[in-house]
Amino acid sequence: MAGALPVAMLTMLYMALVDPHLVHGCEVSLDEVKAVFEKLEMVQKGYMRRALGLGKYSLVVVLYTETGLEPLGYRRVLLAVGYLLYVLKSECRYDAGGRGTGPTGVPELGSFAEEGAQGELLDEARVVRLEADIRRRMDRYLMAKFESTERLSLLHGRREEDRTGEEVQQVRKKALARMLLSDHWLASRVRRYTGGEAEQQCRFCKGAVENVVHVWLECEGREDLVEMRVGYVRQVLELCSEQEQEKLFELDAAPFQQLRYLVGHAKAVTVTAAYAYEIERLVKAEEAEQGEEEDGHGQ
Repeated sequence: MAGALPVAMLTMLYMALVDPHLVHGCEVSLDEVKAVFEKLEMVQKGYMRRALGLGKYSLVVVLYTETGLEPLGYRRVLLAVGYLLYVLKSECRYDAGGRGTGPTGVPELGSFAEEGAQGELLDEARVVRLEADIRRRMDRYLMAKFESTERLSLLHGRREEDRTGEEVQQVRKKALARMLLSDHWLASRVRRYTGGEAEQQCRFCKGAVENVVHVWLECEGREDLVEMRVGYVRQVLELCSEQEQEKLFELDAAPFQQLRYLVGHAKAVTVTAAYAYEIERLVKAEEAEQGEEEDGHGQ
């Protein structure tokens, strides 16, 4: 059931049902034990990978850039800083003994203010700047991680939206996401750390390395793959203006750039997602066939 829900809805469910358990008490008890925090972080990552349809070895940064959620460590710190700001903005109250207390019974912080850094943290304007600085650092950290890995090169500097107004089926959308976020089923990813170039050879043509560019645009090892590609390109061209068609043809000699242009074409997101899904199905089917052949030889 969860796999059929849109990512936006799964994100809302996360914030409503999971996040409260992961941030409970963080406003007054900061993270000090790494091993304990990592257990909480594991829950967040596991849920987000499931929501995006990614595997357990997918890149971590995309879990945040593609959902809009904050890394748990940053979120817990921001909530703590936000609570401090709330206390500083609240009027001082007094208990029966005449002692000043904050809004939740916390001793009035001003009475403990000292010179230097601790005193600065009790200044409302300083805390506001601190909160903004943490958010800027978080954004810079995620962007640096995102742009620095070659596994996400198809998405570097890319901004797109589907302007067709047509709803893409969730299974196809997730297949496209897996391709763009380098969590696909191709050998260049699956055998990246377990085998050399020979192990990453294309299963269809037994020639080049089996990566996204090769399978999507170049491989001629299977007739049905070539037919799928021809149909995909024809559909994209029908959605393109004359200038866009010329641009695509100009990039024939640069397949990587051509693929970037294709997946970034706003009008063709629906078509591209369908193509990604069909290729994924083809790869899985080929893998299953090879597995059956190996089992047969073993017997």
